[in-house]
Amino acid sequence: EGDTVVIYFAGYGARDAQGRPRLLLNGPAEQASLSFADLAPLLAPIAGSKALVLDCGFDDGQGRAVAGAKPADTADELTRLARASGCGVLAATSPEGSFLAPGHLKQSLFAACLVEGLSGLADRDHDGVLSFAELSEYARTKTTAESAFLGTRPQRPRSAGGETFRLKLQEKTK
Repeated sequence: EGDTVVIYFAGYGARDAQGRPRLLLNGPAEQASLSFADLAPLLAPIAGSKALVLDCGFDDGQGRAVAGAKPADTADELTRLARASGCGVLAATSPEGSFLAPGHLKQSLFAACLVEGLSGLADRDHDGVLSFAELSEYARTKTTAESAFLGTRPQRPRSAGGETFRLKLQEKTK
């Protein structure tokens, strides 16, 4: 209790035959993915203020995504995960959007924008504390704007939950 926890997944996502999102893991095929429904109870018992960052795509045709069924209910999948896990959830892209990982960045565009935000640039009110809303808005705005220069479709991160998430930023010393 009182801790701030950030869980970061960078890898590949997919959708199952019903269109539900899954994180793809390394291992035997029958054990190599994790649905949001299976992920939520793993995260729920973690005490403190939590954020889950998903640096992957879930829809066919994007980078870091494997072909699967079209999503059935995209608007609510992050909201359901946020509620069930007690985490603020920030996803790198929206359905049907681009997922960009330009070679010159040596990471995804979303990750580069996220790191920039975590450095303090997302702290809109300059209080030394980064809220989930501040971080999400910064990552969404910056990623979407930068993607206009790099891809054919914009990359638009999405988020849900996170009302209680607060990350104290390190004070800069001279």
